[in-house]
Amino acid sequence: GDGVTNEQEGIDGTDPAEPCDLVITSQTTTPDATWLANDCDGDGLTNEEETTGVDDPSTTDTPNGETTDPLNPDTDGDGVTDGTEGTDGTNPNDPCDYDSINVTTTQGGDWNTADCDGDGVTNEQEVLDGTNPIDPCELLLSSQTTIPDSTWLANDCDGDGLTNEEETTGIDDPSTPTNPNGNVTDPLNPDTDGDGVTDVQEVTDGTDPNDPCDVILANHDTTPSNDWNDNDCDGDGLTNGEETSGVDNPLTPNNPNGNITDPLDADTDGDGVLDGTEAVDGTNPNDPCSFIESSITLTVTATAPCQLHIPEGFSPNGDGVNDYFVIEGLDNYEEVEVIIMNRWGNKVYESNDYQNDWDGTNKFGVSVGGDALPTSTYFYIINLGEGEEVKKGYVYLNR
Repeated sequence: GDGVTNEQEGIDGTDPAEPCDLVITSQTTTPDATWLANDCDGDGLTNEEETTGVDDPSTTDTPNGETTDPLNPDTDGDGVTDGTEGTDGTNPNDPCDYDSINVTTTQGGDWNTADCDGDGVTNEQEVLDGTNPIDPCELLLSSQTTIPDSTWLANDCDGDGLTNEEETTGIDDPSTPTNPNGNVTDPLNPDTDGDGVTDVQEVTDGTDPNDPCDVILANHDTTPSNDWNDNDCDGDGLTNGEETSGVDNPLTPNNPNGNITDPLDADTDGDGVLDGTEAVDGTNPNDPCSFIESSITLTVTATAPCQLHIPEGFSPNGDGVNDYFVIEGLDNYEEVEVIIMNRWGNKVYESNDYQNDWDGTNKFGVSVGGDALPTSTYFYIINLGEGEEVKKGYVYLNR
């Protein structure tokens, strides 16, 4: 009574005495009432409900107008039986329309080849990869075999300000505020090169989001990756992590000795000695005057003189030349106290943080002819700070 002649069942290799053993496409007559009322696949819908989509009010579940396979309890392979999908109001013929909490059978069939989250990776492959087939931002990019849908392309999975499509193509979407400038980056990683600056910030900075050593350090907006910390961008013998933290990596030969230096500049202080070499020498890589001369291997770029030079005279006459009492090498000291006295020992100038700005005027009392001190010899006391010798001498002021 299954609607397939015994002769056809013999050809199909099915059992003509078993009403649920048949090839549906071989039905040529209307099945009998017994077969129609039966539920061959045990999914909660009668054979008639499944082949017609018409509800039988005497049964618990409803097909909701959907015709399904009466020999397959899960027509679309999504793991939810056809009867349950009728109750849930989901489509039993759409492998991506189901309530995941009602999955009771092994997913397969059409569900395997579908891409329910539109990320370009089939459901079956996502199961193999261990990713979530209904989360469009959980995937292995290397497993993409089809073009993702428009929703995925317009999404920003890593939240870096560039759409997935902009990141995977490098082509700007004019409807978004940021332009990838032709750079293809990882849509699942906001900082593709791991340098601590997000891809979108690198676009703004004009640096390469795929080059971990092309970065503006001041714009760090996320934690650099371990790979970046272990890298040595400037090739000075110290890792980036050692230079930015001052903390030694025991796996590397050099020790920063607590000094924080520039991981993009092999010679932070410009004294011609590599930062890594200064670590070995025990000199200060941030002090251009602290180095061992035999260790110089680079061009010296530091411009501040290392030796203190106190002039014997100056001429504050307003001609723009030598108008100030300028002490060369002052930048090598944190705070310098300068006291100037006339020949009678009267204080005429004092500063606790001298900035090479004394122009020969009297800062104490009244001088004949105004604040401008007359041509004469004046005496100085210069205190360079704790542990430094106090400098005393004279300077000739010539108008």
